[in-house]
Amino acid sequence: MHNRLLGVLVACAAFLCASTLAHAQIQAFIMPDSGFLRVDGQVTINPAGPQFSLRLFPGAQVTVLWTEGIEDYSIDRGFLGTVVTVRLREYGSARELHLAYEGFLALQNDPLTLGRDSLWFPEFSIPVEVSQFFIQHPDDWHLYQPQDSYPVLVLSTQSDLDINKVQIVKEPIAPAEPPPFPDEEAPSPEPAQTELAQIEPMQVEPAQAESIPEPPAAEPIPSAEPPAPPISLAVRSDGPAGELSNLIVRWDEAVSARNVDFLTAHIGAELRKQGLVDYLKNIPSAVLPLESQITNLEITERDGTLTTIMISGGQPLYDAFMVWIKIADGWELQRFTMHPHQPAAPQGLIDSIKGYVRELQEAAAVDREVIEELLGLPDPAQRAIAVSLFQGLNKEEPWQVIVTNPREFRATILVRHSPRTDVAIDLELAAEPTGWRVASFHAYPIN
Repeated sequence: MHNRLLGVLVACAAFLCASTLAHAQIQAFIMPDSGFLRVDGQVTINPAGPQFSLRLFPGAQVTVLWTEGIEDYSIDRGFLGTVVTVRLREYGSARELHLAYEGFLALQNDPLTLGRDSLWFPEFSIPVEVSQFFIQHPDDWHLYQPQDSYPVLVLSTQSDLDINKVQIVKEPIAPAEPPPFPDEEAPSPEPAQTELAQIEPMQVEPAQAESIPEPPAAEPIPSAEPPAPPISLAVRSDGPAGELSNLIVRWDEAVSARNVDFLTAHIGAELRKQGLVDYLKNIPSAVLPLESQITNLEITERDGTLTTIMISGGQPLYDAFMVWIKIADGWELQRFTMHPHQPAAPQGLIDSIKGYVRELQEAAAVDREVIEELLGLPDPAQRAIAVSLFQGLNKEEPWQVIVTNPREFRATILVRHSPRTDVAIDLELAAEPTGWRVASFHAYPIN
């Protein structure tokens, strides 16, 4: 069964388990004590097809992704890491991919090794080129960049570390069975610490602000609850609520201007220790200026709690949660969390799509004609490939379903294929009067 499935995957997509190669520019900012990482820069790609993927560490938040000819992209933050699938209108020529992401890595010990197993730098399904890595880190840490390896960073508080004694993962972890597609070996990037030229403005991840369409009439879904009305950020005079809402206006101005003095004066000691000032002053310039829209504000005698949507270029970019404490001469920030804004799909829509995938899994174990009918693909060749694909999947374990774009009915199915290999299937669904059908699909293995 495994050999047949791998053959079908070859027909579905030419997925190259290629190592990240070398030639554009990447800037990374890392705080070893907290594990925070921000990466911002460009790589050169030459896509041969309409779709490619990249994989990052679990919990990575993509803040910028743009390239010439891009149609859209979807993000799956599942247990395999953060898988980003990019779809192109145009391909077949070299171009720059602008990419920025951030998040927290599970870092321990000294020295710290960020190698292939950490996925601090993406693994691409196509060859890419990167020429320079410029790394920023605290002064009390020292950076070592071993040559002849996947972009590996070693950080240590030791100024005389013997890099030869540090264990480094240079190659992909070998799968339990032969990989379905050939690996491509290529020269690794020569480490460099040349400061980057100013990065050109990048397109921020588009927010899905429009209303989500209804699923098929055959499976009626309750509509999502309407969001709470936003609170205006116009100047207010109603006591503490007015003070706090106006403080947020000045906070936005400080973040946008990288005003370290203002941020330091208004951020509590514990958050400063955790690196929040450095985090905010290093927000990519491509998303600045930011403006906040307060969606909820609660005031007590001692503190104020806010949730806000941070907007860049008229598009919702981040959701933020803050707790401000009243002090003698004003307000001090005690709690802060921020993550990319993404409108949630109505639970009924999620349940409907998951139910459809469950039907596909059950049909794949029973009858070819049933799964053909469920798929609903009009093209005979595509239909034959899809049927063989789904019949070859592991049906003994539940298939994980992630609704990646509720507005366009896009979902990703993750299926355990072997102890070290999973199969990801990106689906674009179409709503028919009688139920769902598959409009298009793309399958690829993930080791």
